[in-house]
Amino acid sequence: MDKTLELADINAACFLSLQDIPISLTTRAGRVYFIVPADDQTYRELARLQSNPPVPALDFINRLKRLRSQMLDARDNGNGARNGYRNG
Repeated sequence: MDKTLELADINAACFLSLQDIPISLTTRAGRVYFIVPADDQTYRELARLQSNPPVPALDFINRLKRLRSQMLDARDNGNGARNGYRNG
C-alpha cells in the first residue's frame, strides 16, 4: 500500500473489511492499529458508515470475531502485521 490510514476502531475496520477493503494490523506502544489504504474507496466507505447503512448482522459478527482474535494475537505477540495478518 502506498498511502495508508491507521484506525484504532475495530468496528470501523470490520465494516471496511466487509466492503472488501484490505486490512492489516500493526502494533505500536502495546496498541493495535488497523491499517487500510488511504484512497477514495476507503474514505467513501467511512463516510457511508456514518449514515448507518444496513449490514448483514451475522457476517459483521463473524468478521468482528476474526479481527478481534487477530488483534489480541498481534497485541500479545507485539508484532502485528509482521505475522502477515490480513482480512479474509
